[in-house]
Amino acid sequence: MRVDAGPIVTLRSTLLANNGAGFNCGAPTASTPYTSNGNNLSSDNSCSPFLINSPGDDPHNASAPLGPLADNGGNTFTRALLPVSLAVDADSNAGCPNIDQRGTARPYDVNGDAVAVCDIGAYETITTTLTNMLSLTKTGSGTGSVSTADSTINCGPTCTFQSHSYPTGTVVSLSASPESGSTFTGWSGGGCSTIPTCTLVMNSTQAVTADFAPSGYAAQVLQDSPLAYWRLGEASGSAALLDGSGNAHHSTYVGGVTLGGPGALADANSSATFDGLGYAQSTSTALDVTGTGLTLETWFKAQATSNGNDGLI
Repeated sequence: MRVDAGPIVTLRSTLLANNGAGFNCGAPTASTPYTSNGNNLSSDNSCSPFLINSPGDDPHNASAPLGPLADNGGNTFTRALLPVSLAVDADSNAGCPNIDQRGTARPYDVNGDAVAVCDIGAYETITTTLTNMLSLTKTGSGTGSVSTADSTINCGPTCTFQSHSYPTGTVVSLSASPESGSTFTGWSGGGCSTIPTCTLVMNSTQAVTADFAPSGYAAQVLQDSPLAYWRLGEASGSAALLDGSGNAHHSTYVGGVTLGGPGALADANSSATFDGLGYAQSTSTALDVTGTGLTLETWFKAQATSNGNDGLI
């Protein structure tokens, strides 16, 4: 923008946007006009009829979404053009500076038509993809998993935090699955309200929390605040033995252990079967209880041995 002799303000290749309804150009009058040298864009009609009247000027109320004021490179903060902005590839290359406010070379071919055209305004888009971060945190003394269909977020039972960047406008669906002995109690953040799925549109940075709580028998056990609680209720396939106490003393199955057997209680929980050689172990140093009192509670069912005798632990 430059101010010539008198009260005339002349603009070329200027983006005026998001200054509040009706305030992009203040209140131009016949005695204090704005004039156009072309290729200007306004997100409201406050510049009419003085500004939007030359070749390349965009209609009033044009779509001109911008990113937040941020460090996008260069010596000053800028507001990036979002991919859907009508300012992208909308300038004329005649008289367009060869760099933008950040020092980025212009023009740039954004739409892939092999014709490089300058963007209107101080920011030259060099990619059509802007991204926003989704952060997931798991809380609660229960255990469970949260994932997306494409596994860009795949926070398993022992995971407490994951994040991923998605292109602006991406629709992301998070699904929560509680482990045996736990229940999913709900989401917070991101506008999530449905259970067990949460659908977000990634138009901004999002932070979502998933909470899991113990259920049934597990809830009663956890009332005593145990140092560790191994339910042995993993369904199948994993070598991880999960600690449901909330103290993260996760352990490992070793050798002949079969998962997914019938549980001891009349519920959906399963059990682990040991063949006499298999076992479970923990290497957590926090479980050292030397010199302290210790109570160990174990539920087990002994099976008959090959000679017909009952097995013992």
